[in-house]
Amino acid sequence: MLRQIHETWSEEQENSAVSSVDMVVSCYRYGHFLRKCVESVLNQSDVSIRLPIIDDASPNNTREVATALAREDSRVSVIYHSTNKGHISTYNEGVEWASSDYMLLLIAKSMEWQYACLLLLRLRS
Repeated sequence: MLRQIHETWSEEQENSAVSSVDMVVSCYRYGHFLRKCVESVLNQSDVSIRLPIIDDASPNNTREVATALAREDSRVSVIYHSTNKGHISTYNEGVEWASSDYMLLLIAKSMEWQYACLLLLRLRS
C-alpha cells in the first residue's frame, strides 16, 4: 500500500511542482498540544498545506489557541462546534471538508502528526 501511495505521489510530482495536502486536526481539550502540532505540520516544505482545526466544543483554551494560530498563518482555519459531536463525527466532517490531492486526519494529543510529517517527507523524496 505504501509503495502504491509513493508511486502515485511520484507520478504526480512529475506533472506538478507542488502537491496539496489537507491535514485536518481534530481537537478536544488538547489546546496545550495544538501549537506544537500545527507548527510542525506547517514547517514542511515543498508541499502546499491547508490545515483546518476542528475544535469539538473543548471546555479549555483550545479555541483560543486555535484562533491565534489561524490569525498567525493563513493556511490554518478553525471550525468550532458548539456542542461535542464526538471523534467519529468530527473526523467525518474533516473528510468532507478536504479537497486537496491528499488528506490526513490528525489528533493534536497523540503526537501522530510527527509521523505524518515524516511520511510526507519520505513520499516527497
